[in-house]
Amino acid sequence: TLFRSRDRCNLFCIAKPDGELRQIIDRRPRNSRELGPPSDGVKMGHPSSFLPIIIPKDCNLLGSVDDLRNYYHEFEVSFNRAVSTPVGPQWNASDWEGSHALEELRSRHPPASIRSDTKVFMCFQGLSMGDHWAPLIAQEAHENLLKSFDALRPDEHLKFGEILPRGNLGHFSGVCIDDKVNLQLVRKSCPNEPLRDSE
Repeated sequence: TLFRSRDRCNLFCIAKPDGELRQIIDRRPRNSRELGPPSDGVKMGHPSSFLPIIIPKDCNLLGSVDDLRNYYHEFEVSFNRAVSTPVGPQWNASDWEGSHALEELRSRHPPASIRSDTKVFMCFQGLSMGDHWAPLIAQEAHENLLKSFDALRPDEHLKFGEILPRGNLGHFSGVCIDDKVNLQLVRKSCPNEPLRDSE
């Protein structure tokens, strides 16, 4: 009852520079029937956040970026979320014989109800690119993880559409989904002073 065939998603891949394929799930049919993310939700970083930073003549502005590889695919969504994202064509259950997915399906139904010719859809249990909630979920998860380790302090946190933070140590940091950027003002006379992003 949770699954509707009209929610079926197409899947396509885009080649990345390293030769891997980025999997994109076209979830627009389901997105159009769901309540979208709130307008006051966390916002992704944006280059305009850097504009108010003033670099004194006696300083350099150093920067670094950390990228979380395959970040979206590290998430495992709830069962209800997964069945809202059926991907690709219908299959015969026999096409998935021996798979964990078919074992799970059988565990939820009487044994005789899943025959070899039973038509099934496969559903995506990760956080899909194409899910209109995915950027907000991924952004908030990354920010909260960093905050829990004191790696994203309120007085340094660059946020889109908000006033430049105080940056008492001349350090600023921001998050854009799977990327964390660090910027620090370093005096030219002391090029070897400690950098916050190395903590």
